[in-house]
Amino acid sequence: MVVRGDKFRKDFRMKIAIIRKKYNPFGGAERYLNLLASHLVREGHDVHIFANKWPAGTNNGVTFHKIPMIGGLSILKVWSFAIAAWFILKRFDGDVIFSNERLFSQDILRTSDGVHRTWLKIRMRHSSPLRKLSFIINPLHLSIRFFDRFIFKRRAFRKIIAPSEFIKRDIIRTYDTVNENDIQVIYNGVDLERFNPKNKKLYRDAVRSELGIPHSACLLLFVGTGFERKGLRYAIGALRHLPQNTILAVIGKGNVRRCMGLARQWGLNERVKFIGPVDGVERYYASADLVVAPALYEPMANVMLEALATGIPVVTSRDCGNAEVVSEGKDGWLINDPADDREIALKIKSAIEASQDPETERCARKKAEQFTLQRTIGEIRNVISMSSILFLMEGKNTPSSRLRVGNYLPYLNGEFSYKVQHIPGSFHRRLRFLWNLPRVDLIFLQKKLFRPWELSLISRHCRRIIYDFDDAVIYKDSQEDSESAVKKSLMKRFKTTIRETDIVIAGNEYLADMVKPWAKRIEILPTPVDLKKYNPKIHDTGSGKVITIGWVGTRGNLKYLKELTPVLQQLAQHYPAMQVKVVCDEAISIPGVTLVHQPWSLENEVQDLQSFDVGVMPLHDNLWTRGKCGYKILQYMAVGIPTVAAPVGFNKTLIQEGHNGFLASTAEEWFRNLSRLLMEPALRKFIGMNGRKTVEENYSLDKCGMRFKSILQETG
Repeated sequence: MVVRGDKFRKDFRMKIAIIRKKYNPFGGAERYLNLLASHLVREGHDVHIFANKWPAGTNNGVTFHKIPMIGGLSILKVWSFAIAAWFILKRFDGDVIFSNERLFSQDILRTSDGVHRTWLKIRMRHSSPLRKLSFIINPLHLSIRFFDRFIFKRRAFRKIIAPSEFIKRDIIRTYDTVNENDIQVIYNGVDLERFNPKNKKLYRDAVRSELGIPHSACLLLFVGTGFERKGLRYAIGALRHLPQNTILAVIGKGNVRRCMGLARQWGLNERVKFIGPVDGVERYYASADLVVAPALYEPMANVMLEALATGIPVVTSRDCGNAEVVSEGKDGWLINDPADDREIALKIKSAIEASQDPETERCARKKAEQFTLQRTIGEIRNVISMSSILFLMEGKNTPSSRLRVGNYLPYLNGEFSYKVQHIPGSFHRRLRFLWNLPRVDLIFLQKKLFRPWELSLISRHCRRIIYDFDDAVIYKDSQEDSESAVKKSLMKRFKTTIRETDIVIAGNEYLADMVKPWAKRIEILPTPVDLKKYNPKIHDTGSGKVITIGWVGTRGNLKYLKELTPVLQQLAQHYPAMQVKVVCDEAISIPGVTLVHQPWSLENEVQDLQSFDVGVMPLHDNLWTRGKCGYKILQYMAVGIPTVAAPVGFNKTLIQEGHNGFLASTAEEWFRNLSRLLMEPALRKFIGMNGRKTVEENYSLDKCGMRFKSILQETG
């Protein structure tokens, strides 16, 4: 197996790719990327920046790689950069690809622009019919929406960093393939030295003189690129409802001609100052009384934190990421409708009045101090250095995948980034699938056995492989108890899989013994039960009650239940108030026995189990069945009902005779144990309570989940 390094060591030196289309000297994103890269270099990591343009000498110790990009039309830039990046990064033998752009594949995606589909919907509400049509057919918008769909639908990421909860909710609402655990919210950070209330004494008068703004005027500041999205036209419109000495200064890039035309149309051209992009924007914050940002759609603007850090209150939209850093009425005021210039004007008046109070400046500064650049960089660094796991499973709804992987995923949040993928069935699709696996630290194989060439492809994409199984996968489900029961083709794959695996997680001791000749390391982890879902049954000890003997399972295991037919018929003769309930996808009939059939469903499984008074688990004793992990018994125990089971394999470990259940191997033992439970309600309750306690102490999801996480942490 190819092993490039040991990321699980604390001193591991990562090779990190940071992707950004080009350097913008006025961009907040570039500032934090520079600081992030410098920080990672100081920690000893090998940092590579992939961009079309990046100034030389920006970061010492960082390797720059030029990604070619066709200039001119924006659509050509989008596609040419993404395609070129895909080919170049394919050859990059690194540990993490941290993308700040929409690409075909990345490990970590920082989605600072939000969801383009949502922005277009909002934009259409404020546009003419002709412009609406242009948004629908414009190739650039179609392309950006394509990349959003491709990334989120195909899950072309390991982890998403969102700049606000607003954007996290928007992604999850728009793309149901993305879940809560995929996204980590990391707010932008602000340079508290550069943006500081002390700047007011240094720059306020000088900047106002440069701009020709009287010292007594009320100066509103608008900062941002993309005037339409950030609501500049509505900020200008609000001036119509404000005193004549209120001036709006505009810094940034956008459609200046259109906005100047609006100002002239409304007779406001003398009260709006278009400054353009500037270096040293902190000087302009210091000269302002208030920052206005009536955004139509805003993931999270750096301008919010820069203003607050300078001690200046803000007016912004309620329904956007900006609102999450504002305490309304203390350091900011929120607009319900960013297109309502009258409401904007009212909020500005309230904010201006409050800005005269030194407490407003103190609150604003205190709020900004929560969002330091160091905190943001540290949180991003933690995501970058987070160990990554790819879970490869046979099917979406198989019990093993659901119980031995799906149940554990919440325990990994915050410490691992992970993806779950399902292995295709056909040869050609599987070959393509394995060839294009993402690069991760761990690949977790769940039960599926692989051929040598498949394992070779898998090992190319990871440092460690974990194999988990909860069945004797090399044996036929038969009555045979000899080597002839072995599936020879599977035995070869089994040996290869175990040998190429760094750690094997077995569901019980019997399975662990199977892999000892070839395994490097073995851990035993039983299949857990989520006790938050499995509530104990309330036992009804009243007389005359119908007593239910229950069985739950698949149609393939009905043969075991059918072998209890003589016992159940004999019990029915002695106990007319008895019935048998079978929860299965196939119905059966037993002459002389009252039988209730209930189709199995995950939603009703616990309720069905709670309807049992006694649970049964008959089983043959052979090489195959000894590998079973007794999950049926654990389910019965979890809901507090007594169990009678065959003394096969792990069943003998789970059940302490007469304490938390009974074992039965002959018809006489089955009849005797079931008769006792049918006749003695107090015994049913006693055995059921002890069974529940057994699960609580040894087989609960909480206990097993922590052990599972510990195994992954120790894998290195």
